[in-house]
Amino acid sequence: MVEYGNIKAGDKVLVQGTGGVSIFVIQITAALGAEVIATNSSDEKLEKAKELGASKVINYKKHLDWEKEVQKLTNVKV
Repeated sequence: MVEYGNIKAGDKVLVQGTGGVSIFVIQITAALGAEVIATNSSDEKLEKAKELGASKVINYKKHLDWEKEVQKLTNVKV
């Protein structure tokens, strides 16, 4: 993420899921100053993701067009 992804403050990072690797990515990228957007189907897990550094979360069961939500948050077409 740091060496190959060149993640830096102000970057926007999409993390899909809230498993062990995803939580690690959320914490590291948030610590680097990136804006982290996390997706999952569980509101409880998304709340935990926010506690660990995700700035925005999207429940893809509630937002079936979650990619449009990502586009709104990032101004990037998915």
